[in-house]
Amino acid sequence: MGRPKKTQNKTKEETKKKRKPAVLRVNFVSMDSPPTELSEGDKVNPFETIVFNEVVEAIENTIDFPQDPVELFELKGSSVFITLDKEYFPKVLVSALKHFEKTEDYEMCSRCQNLLQTIKV
Repeated sequence: MGRPKKTQNKTKEETKKKRKPAVLRVNFVSMDSPPTELSEGDKVNPFETIVFNEVVEAIENTIDFPQDPVELFELKGSSVFITLDKEYFPKVLVSALKHFEKTEDYEMCSRCQNLLQTIKV
């Protein structure tokens, strides 16, 4: 007769996984040549969007997998991590919210506002 089969209905909590930090590749530039700007004036810096997306995801992940500090990025080819302490979550989320308002990414604005409410409890 055997064992009863497990159902495939996993709850939301069972399917969540701890976030792995994004990997950054760093290029070093000679100080003889000035670095180029990624954005000018009202243009959106694509690197900011990447960073703020990762920050929001990392902070969301701490709700299910508490840790302090949070590992945001790993520098490629090293064991060096860029981290964020919990005490800075509100300040960083406000900055992210401003960025997403500027880029008119209202889904991310909502996620930032929800996180701000959650962590202030």
